[in-house]
Amino acid sequence: MKDNVKEENNRSLLRRRMKETLSSLGKEYISGSSIHICEFLKKYIRSKDGVKNVFIYNSYGSEVKTDKIILFLLDGGFNVYLPIVRGDDMYAVAVNKDTKYVIGDYGISEPLGEAYTGGFDMAVTPMLAFDKDKNRMGKGKGYYDRFFASHNVKIKVGLAFSAQKAVSVYPESHDVPMDVIITEEGICG
Repeated sequence: MKDNVKEENNRSLLRRRMKETLSSLGKEYISGSSIHICEFLKKYIRSKDGVKNVFIYNSYGSEVKTDKIILFLLDGGFNVYLPIVRGDDMYAVAVNKDTKYVIGDYGISEPLGEAYTGGFDMAVTPMLAFDKDKNRMGKGKGYYDRFFASHNVKIKVGLAFSAQKAVSVYPESHDVPMDVIITEEGICG
């Protein structure tokens, strides 16, 4: 019991520290680093045969910006899916250049459309923190872990800034590690 309390305290402290780190990065750093990260992601996608269905997040706040990579995917003929959140669940909705959007419960732009229940060749995921073992810490709601548990995803890619790397994110049994993590410094995995 004592170890569980200590680990929870460590997770809470790390989550708070990483939120502070992200808020201190500045818009210019986030914008410039996001361009580098997206270039590495494009290179990674091009190196993978058979990637057609890509689930990717619609960035907001201090997250790695994904607008340019979404356009790259749409222009490249990929099937692109963005998340929507309803209650405790996250769903994927197919998008194209004509898709209409609304602001969701968390202030994130979400596509209008029907939920897609098939599998994905790749899922591109935001992270609050990550460690050398490619464990991911999210914002604490568990949406992505539940999504990965209920959908077949061949390659899980986490996007983050190098400042988000931690010695450990204190993963729990339900946490799903990434296959690859991409920062402005390159591709890890």
